[in-house]
Amino acid sequence: MLTWKETVLLMYNATTLEVIGRRQYPGQGWGVTHDNTSLLVSDGSHLITVYELPVLGGKGQLKQTRQISVRDASTNQLIRNLNELEYVNNHIFANVWYADVILKIDPRTGYVVRKYDCRSLYPHSRRTRRADSFNGIAYNASDDSFLVTGKLWPKYYRLRLDEDMAGEEEFVPGIFPERTGLTGRTHGRDRSSKGMKSHHRNANSRGSLRN
Repeated sequence: MLTWKETVLLMYNATTLEVIGRRQYPGQGWGVTHDNTSLLVSDGSHLITVYELPVLGGKGQLKQTRQISVRDASTNQLIRNLNELEYVNNHIFANVWYADVILKIDPRTGYVVRKYDCRSLYPHSRRTRRADSFNGIAYNASDDSFLVTGKLWPKYYRLRLDEDMAGEEEFVPGIFPERTGLTGRTHGRDRSSKGMKSHHRNANSRGSLRN
């Protein structure tokens, strides 16, 4: 687990949740995932930093091996505010801070190869005053789905992101095409006039999934 500003990576026992290791890294910690050989870390910029996987008993700072600059494939524009991360089937999936979108990123090139518009999950017109940004993404390998939510959202949602449903519109963080709902097939009860389907459950009081 990353800490936001303390520059400390915490390692836990998955059964007891006891802290069993700590390592240092530079900068802020926003999102973290792994590809079985490396850690992939975001810091709120356009960069995803790749580190060697830490070993138990190790000390000092994580060893950086490279950085991935994330860009829009059609415009070559850098995409900043990368937040939560998941690594699935040789691609990185990422939230963008204060944008209701999931990006699918090729880690070899840094280019975004798919963009999923998630505004219709919990539209701003329906959100409570306390509800904050779309900010949580976790992959469930057992059924090839994603669990997503946001800060202080009352529910989380299970999605299936199908390749043939991915968006083809130009994307600039914070600016979205008006005609689309969720670009990506979801799963469960119909939740929107645009035909979006999602399965939802109550989230905890924090309403956020962290890696």
